[in-house]
Amino acid sequence: MNLPLPERDAELEYDCPGLTSEGYAIKSPVDPSYNCVAFAVGDLTNFWYDAKVKGYYWPPGCGSADTLEGWVCVFLLHGYGDCDSDSLEPEFEKIAIFGGRSPEHVARQKASGAWVSKMGKGCDIEHPNLSSLVCEIMGGVMKIMKRRCKNGRRVLE
Repeated sequence: MNLPLPERDAELEYDCPGLTSEGYAIKSPVDPSYNCVAFAVGDLTNFWYDAKVKGYYWPPGCGSADTLEGWVCVFLLHGYGDCDSDSLEPEFEKIAIFGGRSPEHVARQKASGAWVSKMGKGCDIEHPNLSSLVCEIMGGVMKIMKRRCKNGRRVLE
C-alpha cells in the first residue's frame, strides 16, 4: 500500500528557506539507500560518498569525495562536461554541484527546466530553480556540467 506523499517538509524548509519562497514538491518517500550523487547519475541502489566508509560507493580513480575535483571526476566518467549556464537546453541534461569549501549537494535538471534533488537520506524533491537550494547547509552553486541526452532521454525520466 502506497501512502500519499506529504506536501511539505518543515525540516527541509528550515534548512533551505528558499524552498518555501520558491516552491517545491516532494516526489518520493524517504529512502536512505541512495543520495544526491547517486540520484544525479540514475543509481537508486547505492549511497555514493567515500569508498573508505563501509557501505558507500565512490568510483575508483576519482579522488576524494570531499573535493570538487572528486565530484567533477564522477560526472566526467558519466559523460558530463563543462557548462556555464543553468538555462534549459533541450538536447542536454545538466547537473549543478552545490557547496562552500567542499561539495555538499548535486541537483539534476529535468526536461521541463525544473530541477530535482535527493535530499540526503530523505526524499526526492522537485524545485523550480537552483536558487531555491542556496543556503548555509548547501552553500551555493560551485559548478554546472552538462551532457547530451542519450537517445533523447534524460536520467530517470
